[in-house]
This record gives sequence, C-alpha cells and structure tokens, in this order.
Amino acid sequence: LKIDLPTEAQWERACGSGNNANRVNLEAAAWFLQNSGSRTRAVGQKAPMQSGVRDMLGNVEEWCRDWYAGNFYQFSPRVNPLGPGGGTMKVTRGGSFFSPAGVLRPAYRNSHAAGTKEYYLGFRVVSEVQESRDNAAMR
Repeated sequence: LKIDLPTEAQWERACGSGNNANRVNLEAAAWFLQNSGSRTRAVGQKAPMQSGVRDMLGNVEEWCRDWYAGNFYQFSPRVNPLGPGGGTMKVTRGGSFFSPAGVLRPAYRNSHAAGTKEYYLGFRVVSEVQESRDNAAMR
C-alpha cells in the first residue's frame, strides 16, 4: 500500500472537476469566509461534491504533492500532469475557512513554501494498492 499526498490532477478528479464543477452550491458544500465563523469546522458536515467526496472546498487549504509554477499549465501535458520537477513552493488547493466565496472553486490554486505550518493548511492522502508481479501478470 502506497500512501502519499494527491497530485493536483488527483485532487481535481476527487473534486469532481467536470463540466459543472465550478457551479458548486458553496453554502451546502463548504466552510468559507461568509459562513465559517472564522474557524475550522469538523469534517463531514457539508454536502459531498459531484464526485461524492466531501470537504474538497473550504475549511482548510490542502497540500498537494506537486511543486508550484505559476505558468505550468500553459506547457504541461493535458492528461495527468505531474507538475514541475522541483522548486521552493508547493501547491495547495481548495481554499480555507477565511477564503472569500470567489476563490472557492475547483480550479483555484495557491502555493506556500514547502514546510509551511499554518492553522489554515491541512492535507488528505491518497492510497494506491501496489500489485505484486504475480498478480499483475495474471491480468
């Protein structure tokens, strides 16, 4: 079992970034500046995104595995881009409890110096089952 931070592409898939992804009912799905009372909230209290995953927007910004480059998506592969090979800033996604409604959308990206510790930063993990060579050969 491999556990890691999600790539930006994985984060967007979990957010359900399809054709209607930017039409999220924020009051129903997220804690943000206008409804959070200026504090983090327990997870699972808001409606899930179109993908079925909860708490993708608001509450805390979530670290991604990718290094940050402001213009990366102008030159990246269109399918599963992995981000730049290095840097000093890491990507965060989703906004936080003190983000205004206008930035709480699946496409919003932010960045922080790697290792930054702040009360509005959090994370979720992804896991991948590593198949043995024997099992992989059977497929």
